[in-house]
This record gives sequence, structure tokens and C-alpha cells, in this order.
Amino acid sequence: MMSSKMTISNIIEELKNSPIDACITGSCLLEDDFSTWEEEPDVDIFVFNEAKYVQAVQWLLDHGYGFGNMKDKNKSTEIEIWKWQQFLDKGPDRKWDVTTIYLAKNGVSCNVSLKYGRDANGHRYVIDKASQIIESFDMNLTMIAYDIRHEKLIDFRNVCGCDMRIGSPNPLRSWDVTPWKLKMWLRQWNRVIKYWNRGFDTRPMARFYRDKLKEVLAMPDLFGTEDDEEQSVWELATEGLPEMLANIETWIAEKEDC
Repeated sequence: MMSSKMTISNIIEELKNSPIDACITGSCLLEDDFSTWEEEPDVDIFVFNEAKYVQAVQWLLDHGYGFGNMKDKNKSTEIEIWKWQQFLDKGPDRKWDVTTIYLAKNGVSCNVSLKYGRDANGHRYVIDKASQIIESFDMNLTMIAYDIRHEKLIDFRNVCGCDMRIGSPNPLRSWDVTPWKLKMWLRQWNRVIKYWNRGFDTRPMARFYRDKLKEVLAMPDLFGTEDDEEQSVWELATEGLPEMLANIETWIAEKEDC
């Protein structure tokens, strides 16, 4: 049986030689020996066009990739088949800014996504450049992509002086904070833990999330409270954030002497 590193490398080479108009991103492109990690990385594929997304997923299905995620049982084969059929019947789900179909091949998860941005007028558009996709990431460690069509590796991991072994907040993106934005960012908290376990120093990213949590929790009630409300809009918006802050502060305290 091939090693994890070899299997992933073979999949990446296959994708590089495919007709897919997309980029490959994520920790699968890092130089590390994946055998020392608690789990192997996924191969993340961001397609540059909604119509070509259908072509990309179909090409992968025709070349030995199957529906389902190897790591998350909640993303079952049946769910991914249903999502794919919904995409074919109705187009992308416009309620979210990322649309993903989870596939796998030879035990490796391959996540095929569309990533969206908003223009100055608030209109939604597909991000069609590898550089802009990785510029939108939270943490510098995975700001690396291979553009398949242009046969080009784009590496922003040490942008603005960031150390490639230290998980720092991406300096290229806006970090204006609101409770709802913060909740979206904190969905990435598990990556802080995951990359720490892989040997990276992610304490700067943890401190950043901690400070942003404190900033939000120090804000006044921006909406006001009606007397008959069981729970105000602001309470709903900030629900769970104090507990998240406590968890992050505990994690930081446990790692400070490492």
C-alpha cells in the first residue's frame, strides 16, 4: 500500500494534468511529512466558474472519485449525491458563499468548491483567481495554491513577514468585527488546534480570536431590547461567545509554556 504522502502526491499530479479550471489549495501542498500528523490532509479544489464546476465534478467522477468524505460521517455518500443532484437541477445554493461537494479517491478526501466574493454593490460573484482565493483565508499557513490552468504555484504563506511555521492571521484581508462575522471566523477554530497538533505554532491565531471575542463582548447592545422579548437580537447574536472565549483562554494558558 502506498504511503499517505505518495497517494496524495499522485492525486495532486493527476489534478495538475486534468482539464479542470481550478486551483488546488490547503495543507496537501505543504512540505511536511504527513505520516507524523494525526490525520492526513484533504485535497481542496476551488473551481473558477459555476458552469465549469459541473464539468469538474463530472470529470472527477469519471476518473475514479466517489461521493463522500473519508473523515466526516455526517457528510455521507447519500448527502453528497443529493447535493450534486440539487446542483444539477437548480444550480448552486445561493444562501452561502461557499458551495462544496465532498469526493474521495484511494482513501483521500477531495473537496470540490466554489468560493464567492461580494463586489462594492454587494453583488455575489465566483472568485476566479487562485491568488484571490488564498487571500481570503483566515490563517497564513494554508495560503498556498496551484493554479491548474496556468501551471503556477502561488505561495503567500510568508506574506508581510509571517513565519511559515507560525499560524498568524492573514494580513491581506479585512478583519472588521461583528458578532456574526466572528461566529463565521470561529468555525475555523478547530484548525488552530489541528495545526498545533501537526507541529505548527498557532498561538498567535488563538490570541487573535481571543482579542476579537473580547472586542465583540465589550460592544453595547447595538439593537436595543424590547420589554416583551425573551431574548434580545443582540443576545442571540452573541450567544455562545462567552463560552467560546473561556475555551480559547484555557487553550492558550495550557500552551503558553510550550
